[in-house]
Amino acid sequence: QMIRNHCNIMSWNVRGLNAPAKHEAIRETLAALKTAILTLQETKIDTWSSEITREVGGQLLQGCVVPPALGTRGGVAIFWNKDVVSIESHSIGRFTITAKVTELSNNVQYWLTTAYRPTKEGVLS
Repeated sequence: QMIRNHCNIMSWNVRGLNAPAKHEAIRETLAALKTAILTLQETKIDTWSSEITREVGGQLLQGCVVPPALGTRGGVAIFWNKDVVSIESHSIGRFTITAKVTELSNNVQYWLTTAYRPTKEGVLS
């Protein structure tokens, strides 16, 4: 029996989320693609506020896990649509987020990891 995945997942290296125009571009793309899970890399947001979280995820992606970036470098995030998937547990590493995802329509479970490691002058340190 083949299990069909109806959960659209998008991964995006945003190269910084400090501009409101970028928040709008993300929301428009999410709506157009009917994205259920969004992973972001290189957010460059040191302190996440509920306002920034709402601006990025919009009404579509209400769930989120967002550890702070390292100053103005790095940063990862996972956003999800709570009507489509459940994230039951997650683990935050220095440069990663790993989350256990359950698709609500078919009860399929899997682990999802997003990672981003900042570099120093283009070379990993």
